Parts: sequence; C-alpha cells; structure tokens
Amino acid sequence: MGNALDDKQFSLEPQAERRINFAALTGNYQLVGTKFFNGIVTLYLYSSFDEEIKLSLDGTTDWLTLPQGPSAFVFDAKSNKAPLPGKYGVYVKHNGTPPTTGNFYISAMTVV
Repeated sequence: MGNALDDKQFSLEPQAERRINFAALTGNYQLVGTKFFNGIVTLYLYSSFDEEIKLSLDGTTDWLTLPQGPSAFVFDAKSNKAPLPGKYGVYVKHNGTPPTTGNFYISAMTVV
C-alpha cells in the first residue's frame, strides 16, 4: 500500500503567490496571505529583505530562519513521499532588526 504521492491518484494545483513587504513586517508572527487548505507538495520561499527573518508554519513555533537576502528555501514533498498537510500557513517575523527594504514571497503547488 503506497502513500498519496506514490499512488498518483491526485492532481496538482498552483496556488496564488503570497507576499509581504518590508514595511509590514513586525517582531510578531504574521500570516503571509492565507493558509493552504490542501496538502502542499512544493513550497518555494524567497526573501529579498536586507535582514534575517524567522518563519513558522503555525504562527508560534520557529521553523526556519532565512538569512539576509537574497535567500531562498524549497520544500519538496516528493523527496519526503508525503505532502505537508493542509491547514498550514507561512508566518513571518523579523529576527530582532526590522528590514528596511525587500519583500518575502511564497509560491506553492498543492494536491487537489
């Protein structure tokens, strides 16, 4: 018995790009765009901020730190053989020093 990605009984749907500008960033986690309601297969994260940022998938727990930009991170569920479950969003905050320039972008493909 395989899992969702092995069985190939799914289709992929590109999600609308989500982004946040440096001026909106605070020291508290903020949801970037909206949450994903279907499983995430591929998640692309790109920062052009001039300062380090922290990311969270639940708005509370630190998940990933992206260094001063330009910097990027790719989550590829094909490698893990399972999508990240729906219900998650990507939350961002500065890591002590607010950026003075740049944007943070999220692109994703979800399972339908």
